[in-house]
Amino acid sequence: MRVRRAPRRQPHLSPQGRRQPRLSRVPPRPLPPCRRRPNASRVPQGDAAPRRRRHAARREADLPRTRQQERAARLARADAKWEAADRRALDCILRVPGNRLVPVTVPAAAGVPIQRCVTARKIKIDQATGGLDQHDPFKSRHSADGGFAKVQRARAGLPPSGVPATSTVVDDLTAKLFVGHAAAVDAHLTKGDVGNAYVKAKRQGPVGYMALPSTLPMTDEDGTELCIELCSPLWGEECAGYEWECTFNDTIKGLGWVPCPGVPAMFSFHGEHGEARMITIVDDFLISEVNGTTITDATIAKLKAAFNDEVKVDYSPTSFAGFKLERNRERRTLTLSMPQKIIEAAREHMPELLRGERPTVLSGKRLADAADSLKLADREGKLSPQQVRTQSIIGHLKFVERVQPRLSLVLHRLSCVMSAPPPEAYEVARAALCTAYDRKNDGITYGGLDAEAELQGRMSAHIAGLDSHAPTELVAAADATWNGDLDLYGMLLTCFGAAVMHSVKKIGLVVDSSHESEAIASAKAGELVAYAREVLVALGAPPTGPTVILSDNKANVLVANNAKSASRSRHFLRRYHTLQRRMADGECRVVKITDDLMPADFLTKWVPKEKLKRSVDHASNARARAVHWGN
Repeated sequence: MRVRRAPRRQPHLSPQGRRQPRLSRVPPRPLPPCRRRPNASRVPQGDAAPRRRRHAARREADLPRTRQQERAARLARADAKWEAADRRALDCILRVPGNRLVPVTVPAAAGVPIQRCVTARKIKIDQATGGLDQHDPFKSRHSADGGFAKVQRARAGLPPSGVPATSTVVDDLTAKLFVGHAAAVDAHLTKGDVGNAYVKAKRQGPVGYMALPSTLPMTDEDGTELCIELCSPLWGEECAGYEWECTFNDTIKGLGWVPCPGVPAMFSFHGEHGEARMITIVDDFLISEVNGTTITDATIAKLKAAFNDEVKVDYSPTSFAGFKLERNRERRTLTLSMPQKIIEAAREHMPELLRGERPTVLSGKRLADAADSLKLADREGKLSPQQVRTQSIIGHLKFVERVQPRLSLVLHRLSCVMSAPPPEAYEVARAALCTAYDRKNDGITYGGLDAEAELQGRMSAHIAGLDSHAPTELVAAADATWNGDLDLYGMLLTCFGAAVMHSVKKIGLVVDSSHESEAIASAKAGELVAYAREVLVALGAPPTGPTVILSDNKANVLVANNAKSASRSRHFLRRYHTLQRRMADGECRVVKITDDLMPADFLTKWVPKEKLKRSVDHASNARARAVHWGN
């Protein structure tokens, strides 16, 4: 059978003999009727013209959009929302009495530099639900460039401001003791947030000036550029935090609140209706009240009157200071977790986790060996993109570590090389992020206790095993390693049934025995115990006796309780001086515990999988959380 081939087309030649591309003979596709350009003779006249245009616009809107058109439409909508957010942020500054727009010639004549404006945009996410914040998801903030302002003042020959550049916020240990106590006594928790707080403070320095945002330029009638004259503090200025702290503290002191001695950023109120406590973090505050909310309601009403009714209140808070709060009032449990922070980190660095895929990462002994072998890389010039990603993962996980003690050891290994991460650190960081994502809903649960886990205070003390929760009373466990390469000490403080503080630190000194390293760990634990006892006194729950510090080193326990027991350790006996003074004052006592029951063992060394689970469950009160969820 013969196959007839199609005749070969002859190339199209130009007059000079050059081959030319053959033009397509397919007629052009006509545009839809609504997109045709009408002839002059067909232009509708009179009242019919607007009607025809409206109908054409409707037909065009019904046409399917391409991906580029959809993306352009989304960007246009987002730009409109951000522009509105920028205007709201500028209005917040200009609404303050004294703040106004003036020509740039005004500060120039006074010899005062104009601070640069930095606009920060943020989409606020609800840490409890993972969705957009219900109050104001698109948040813009116009801030002064405080760092460059100091350079500007130095160039202009102006003296530095005499206002302090520091402010006080509640620390992590105090915040956990605060919510743990609220869970134990079934106190009412109320969260408040003062909107646009810094501009509501009283300025203690001279009047300042800041340029307008680049997205909102303005001029006067003569065409002269305008700037903002500031009679109030502003975000970014180095003294703004201190000025707001003074304003807020003076306001609540006028309402009857008193600072708690020895505990920064905590206040107490004692009145005829009962007592309450408050902790503050810049413009956020959390109030705990046992019997009703009478004191809370009166305080919030007066704060709204003082700050132009711009105080957001949540009587059943689900988040605070980055924590997600889950509470069961019936069982008296309260859980702190950070699932949304972990999801955000995974979305940025390991998006396959969000798709349900399981990447291949280091685990078990391979992970431990890789983490122990990390060394700083030779840094020449800028860091590589992979090193920057490694630093970002470590930064994300250090924030999450506050509620995930199992990450402490591997993150300490990574933190030691964070300034110049080697290539192997990226794989270790990915493995740590994968572990955190697998347990993103894990946290620390306070309350829900029974009498099973009572601590026996004799020299051969024991706790009710790692299979139970931590005691109700404040207890410290200190452990250390001594191997010559990387000497560490770990501390675990528990109260109200779970950890209120856990950390791993490097021993920067040269020690010549495990006994000396354990002495350092016990002394550091004594420092934390002294402050934690002050917090408990401020909460109205003072310890009933000396706080126990657990140690698994017999020599350390003997010398701590009796300096005469030191024979070959006299050269570092001074390390016990402060600890023994605390013991003599009745603050603490060092107690021996067996190695298999040491709660802080997993913070300083790689322990078997079974003991790691028992230790973490003990520190996080996992059994109470399981009961809370009905498991």
